[in-house]
Amino acid sequence: MEFDFNENVTFKITKMAELKDVYYLVMQDGFYSGGSIETLIPRIKVEELYSLRIGEKLIGVGFISVLLRTPTYADIAMIIDKEERNKGWGFQLDGCILLADFKS
Repeated sequence: MEFDFNENVTFKITKMAELKDVYYLVMQDGFYSGGSIETLIPRIKVEELYSLRIGEKLIGVGFISVLLRTPTYADIAMIIDKEERNKGWGFQLDGCILLADFKS
């Protein structure tokens, strides 16, 4: 699933080639408590992470996962690059994640 907002902004499923960029982003502000970079690999392999980019710059990462104890509910999480916060990108990323999940 991929959306193009315009020629510069794209939303798509995260690929392994983006692993280092994703890890750098999620480590900002101590957001990611999952440990090493290798812990992100399973989420990327099952196409559970989504990336939001402006040109080549990764500005946001998010995921949606069904809760095992309550399968009618899901958890949505995201992080936006510090420099891009408070510009509405979280709202855009949230909407894209939900739309991608319902279309897949």
